[in-house]
Amino acid sequence: MKSIYEHDTTFISGYTDELIQKSGYFFSKKEKSWSYHFMSYEELINTALSYNSKEWLPKWSPIEIEVYEIKEKIASAKVKAIWGFDYILLSKNQKGYWKIDKILWQSYSETETKEYFKKLNQLAENG
Repeated sequence: MKSIYEHDTTFISGYTDELIQKSGYFFSKKEKSWSYHFMSYEELINTALSYNSKEWLPKWSPIEIEVYEIKEKIASAKVKAIWGFDYILLSKNQKGYWKIDKILWQSYSETETKEYFKKLNQLAENG
């Protein structure tokens, strides 16, 4: 998320396995339907470089992390961002470093998007 917010690939290259499996669902307001997308490591890098390159995301865009469980070699978490949320699975490699291995994501529905942005705008105004 941080890489995409700041259009910087450093976090991805440091903490993401190059064989990452990233897939999920996007809700189209125009079509009023969900579509499934798969993203490779290279596409993730390109998304980080381009998604917020015009800096349209507010500086106060949140990143909320909820760690579910940490074991000796695997961990799981949920990460919420301004556009949706990810369920993340991590594994500890042979060098002892944690790497993001799998990401299953979903954008917010139309109703959730309206509610979320209303809440975020209130927070920004009261900030």
